[in-house]
Amino acid sequence: IGYCCYDIAEHTMEEQQRPNGNPTRALVCQTTFHAFASIGVPFFIIHTVVHAAKKALKTSPPVVARWGPTGVGLLLIPVLPYICDEPVEQALEVAFDKAWPHDTVHTAK
Repeated sequence: IGYCCYDIAEHTMEEQQRPNGNPTRALVCQTTFHAFASIGVPFFIIHTVVHAAKKALKTSPPVVARWGPTGVGLLLIPVLPYICDEPVEQALEVAFDKAWPHDTVHTAK
C-alpha cells in the first residue's frame, strides 16, 4: 500500500508541474488504477487460485493439503503485475478518456 500511495503522489505532482496539467484527474486516475490493479484484481485472482488449489489438494497428504494452497498463492504473487497491470491500465485509459478527457482542465477559483 505504501508503494501505491507513493506512486499516486508522484503522478499527481508530475501532473501539477505541467503547464496545463490536471492534478485532480491524475490523482483520481492513479488511485482507481491502484485500487483495481494493485489490490482488487490480485485479491480476486489469489483468492480464486488458492480456493481451487485447496479443493484440488484435498486428497493429498496432510502436509501438502495444508500448505500447498498457501504455496501456490505465494508463488502467484510475482506474476500478478504481468497479468493485471496492462489490461487494467488499458481499460481505465479508455474509461477516463471518455468520462474525463485530457483536454478538460479545471482551474481553481
